[in-house]
Parts: sequence; C-alpha cells; structure tokens
Amino acid sequence: VGRNHLELAPWYDLVCVAAYPALSQEYAMAFGDTFAQSKLTPYEFGHFAALCNLPSSVVRKEASKLAKAASAAAFQLAEDGPYEGEEKEFVQGLARYIAKQATWLAELATNLNKTRPSDYE
Repeated sequence: VGRNHLELAPWYDLVCVAAYPALSQEYAMAFGDTFAQSKLTPYEFGHFAALCNLPSSVVRKEASKLAKAASAAAFQLAEDGPYEGEEKEFVQGLARYIAKQATWLAELATNLNKTRPSDYE
C-alpha cells in the first residue's frame, strides 16, 4: 500500500492484472530483468530462479504443480461459486484465462533445461 495507490503482489500479476486493461500491465516484480509478460522467456525465468538460488528442476516441478492446481481450482470455483448472469460469464472467462496462463507458465518452466545458472553470472 502506497500513499496514493495499491500495488498488487507479484504472482497476482500473472492472472489478475490482465483482466483489467486499464491497469498497468507491467509486473510488480521482475522475472530476471523483465517486467513484461511479452518479454518473459525461459532465459529470464531461469535468471529469476538463479537470483533466488532455486535449481531449475525445482522451478519446473513447482510450476507444473502450480499450473495443474490453478487450472483445476479456477474452473471449480467458476462452476461452484455463487455467480449468476454476467458475473458468471466474467468468472468463467477468468477461469479460462487462468488455465491459459498456467499452461504458458508450465511450458516456460519446461524450457528451463535449456539454461544454466552460469548463463547469468
């Protein structure tokens, strides 16, 4: 919370900010050296992992688990939630977007095997 605004948590960027085009689409926190999804590559994601001292194998495994869990939870919540009419349509659209982002994240992490921590020194 800033003096005149709120800042969203970094993982929130991956899904929720895109639902509101009027907000800045830049990430609150960099992945490697990028603040934009359009510039996020396996290299930048690997750089992020290296900066956090995380082995790429752990990042791949966790990204895959997160992707599966996020997709399943999003569709379940959209279906079971107390939403009606336009609200339900909006939430179902969010669920589809979450699933798309989750798949993209898992694919990005899969390609981390093409990078090495020494690439970022």
